[in-house]
Amino acid sequence: MTNIAPINGGGDLLSRHYRRLLKSRGTFGSWQERLFDLSPRWQWYSQLLLKNTIPRAPWPHIHFVDDDDHVAGWLVASCLKGGHALDELLKYVLHMLGHPRYHQPPSKHFDFDLEKALTLHRDLFGDYYSEEMSHGLRSQTGYFPTPMSICNLIADMTLDRCDLLNSVHDPCVGSGRMLMAASNRSLFLSGIDVNPVCVRMTFVNGYLFAPQLVIPPPPGLRLEPQRRTVIPREMLHRLSAELKEAGHGKATPGLQLSS
Repeated sequence: MTNIAPINGGGDLLSRHYRRLLKSRGTFGSWQERLFDLSPRWQWYSQLLLKNTIPRAPWPHIHFVDDDDHVAGWLVASCLKGGHALDELLKYVLHMLGHPRYHQPPSKHFDFDLEKALTLHRDLFGDYYSEEMSHGLRSQTGYFPTPMSICNLIADMTLDRCDLLNSVHDPCVGSGRMLMAASNRSLFLSGIDVNPVCVRMTFVNGYLFAPQLVIPPPPGLRLEPQRRTVIPREMLHRLSAELKEAGHGKATPGLQLSS
């Protein structure tokens, strides 16, 4: 469950921008406007991208859960009733969400419920993919997704709750669960995997729940502002006089006096 209300007006500029683009590019990215309208995180994150600074409003927290009630599994299975592969669904969703690698229109249409998916706050594909791989393939690749509750615990134990500039990298990202949990504490997330299906699962989960996985934050966000110490003119004059009396001559020729 999201802990804060949507930011009023958040993402309006980006929504209008994408609305104009959709007129010329067909179905590619046609879900982006709905994503901005429905997701408090995309509304917050769009403000960060537009202003190149962290918004004053709190970063929306999401309590991620395991799919114990199998709602996510049912949502995915309902899209694949015709015997289509999960990877085809992932490519279709990434096309509709506007991922640049999936610009070409997909050959198949899927009835993926975006609004329902955004309310589930869980990895939509990991358990389904693990079950799919159990039919002869799982033993070769060893795909065993970590329970979301464990991912949440690891994030709670290792990341500073107050520092969104934490860096988190997952070298075997799977469906992105560890990064989803870390997204509550960090804007700088990255991951890799040898399995391209896993990478696509992570990207879709990122579009739904962790926009910083899809569009990295500007690097300048992490740069500390230059600290400038201003010494009052009177103090400099006094120090200069004391040093001259001690035989050190003019001690402050290179210092800039404050006005």
